[in-house]
Amino acid sequence: MKLEIAITAATSAPAPDLPSHLLPGAGSDRATFRVVTGEVPDRQTMTELLGEAIVDAYLTDYNEETGEGHFVVVDGDAPEVGAVIDLSGENVESLELRDLDHIATEDHIDAEVDVYPSMNIEKYYHNLDRHDWYFTFSDDPSVYKQGNKDNERIHGIARQHGQDYLALLEAFSKHHFSGEPWGTARWDKPARPVNGVLVLPSAPETAEEEQSRTPVGVAESEFLNSFTFAPSPEDAHTPDGSHAVKFVDEPMDPGLSHKASLVVAGYEIPNPHAIMFATHSAIAVVPAAVLVTLHKPLSAVIVAAVGMGFFHLRNLVVRFENARGLHVQT
Repeated sequence: MKLEIAITAATSAPAPDLPSHLLPGAGSDRATFRVVTGEVPDRQTMTELLGEAIVDAYLTDYNEETGEGHFVVVDGDAPEVGAVIDLSGENVESLELRDLDHIATEDHIDAEVDVYPSMNIEKYYHNLDRHDWYFTFSDDPSVYKQGNKDNERIHGIARQHGQDYLALLEAFSKHHFSGEPWGTARWDKPARPVNGVLVLPSAPETAEEEQSRTPVGVAESEFLNSFTFAPSPEDAHTPDGSHAVKFVDEPMDPGLSHKASLVVAGYEIPNPHAIMFATHSAIAVVPAAVLVTLHKPLSAVIVAAVGMGFFHLRNLVVRFENARGLHVQT
């Protein structure tokens, strides 16, 4: 028996960029619906049918007498207001389009070819982002069944919409299945499309490639500074003989920001929160977390402490971008 529901209202997620597993409900759209065709089912049946028809949809409220209810789409987009959803066939069509002539052409479409509703690339990105890419590893038959059905749907939408959608699908697949445990390095996840424009990730620059670059307008002597240090008085008696380095920027325009990246024992430490020099007599502050982002193991480096005004490392090379009037005081 045919069963259709119509979306009568929809509310956008309060914070779509925040996942619901951290802040429940923050990234979930909400929708109100009512049964418009067929016999009103019980709550359990409606829950199952709704979950199969709309990815990540969960029934939250339902009146078995009137056929009206509410559901949320976890970390996803709810159907548009006015959409009619066939819970027995997964066909979605707008109320305004149901009587148009071109709907009749569906009778001439090969029954083996699924036709999906038009979807912009931003919404398709959200579908890929919340897709269960590892459903084949599940021991739960229902998870496998739902994941397989959704997998066929996202591939069908990509084939139907063209090259950009196929490229985005391939990029997401590479992100999740590149050989690294439970997905790849973070850099390869596609960015959210902006105004319909596809943005695919590019490979990160290697340490060797970045070391070979010199900012325009900055002399090599100003750009790369290598230092060798003797233990400071404060650290002269420490067992590991760690070195303390203090950076003083003078003269410098107040409020002018200077970024720097560290190269320790020949290996770069890429970190978006690199050393910052912002005011007169600024002191370098290096967060301890910077040391976990090294490209290679650094057995030659001994870290004694990281604190306001000082950081302690052996074999230190500091490379500055747009540095002016920097002096080193030990």
